[in-house]
Amino acid sequence: MYFEEPEDIILNFVRSRITELVRRNKDDDANLANRQTADSQTFNPSALQTDLVLTNTPVSIVNITVDGSPAYAYQEYNIDLDNKTIKFNTGFVGTEEVIVNYFKGSDWVFPDKPRDDLKRDSYPRIACIQLTENPDFIELGSTETNEIVSFQFDILAYKDQTCIIDTEKKEGVDVVNYLARKIINAFKDYWVSDVLYVIRDIDFISNEPIPFDEILNIFRRTVDIQFTFRNMRKLTS
Repeated sequence: MYFEEPEDIILNFVRSRITELVRRNKDDDANLANRQTADSQTFNPSALQTDLVLTNTPVSIVNITVDGSPAYAYQEYNIDLDNKTIKFNTGFVGTEEVIVNYFKGSDWVFPDKPRDDLKRDSYPRIACIQLTENPDFIELGSTETNEIVSFQFDILAYKDQTCIIDTEKKEGVDVVNYLARKIINAFKDYWVSDVLYVIRDIDFISNEPIPFDEILNIFRRTVDIQFTFRNMRKLTS
């Protein structure tokens, strides 16, 4: 299904722009395999073609270029991760080179509340939870609508798991603090290039630590952000 909800867009953004930390195996002090890896695929679509189907199943779409110039997500194309498809609004001429950059593998950023019953090697993890949504669209004229949606990003790290941050070994509270800051900075740095067509305003509400869970051995931190989405109804119209 093509993206038609704010949660779809926010999840794809975070999965694309928050780089997974290198995790260390405590038993032999070796690096664990990354849960996701970057990949790309080049297309030479035929005239009037609109749909591009990836060979691999993507975790997220990072960006797309057409003849070296950026194509703008949700303005020029929409995304269907389940069916590995990128759908452009208008057909190609038939001479373009299209490059799709994406991540493949398994998730470490999830919708809804985070699981806290996993083993050390499943951390760190990020949950993306939609908190509120203004049910009334605010008409801005004949062509635009707005709705206010707030999200909480819940970041979890295991006390005894080591990650590499800027070549240094870090654990627990340092990991959740780092990832919380990366989420905030990602929206500051990539808002315009990635989601400006559908998000017209961002308001950073809070960045707060959660008390250490001694039973589960987990550090947590939450980041709350409010977004003003525009023209969501038109993405699939």
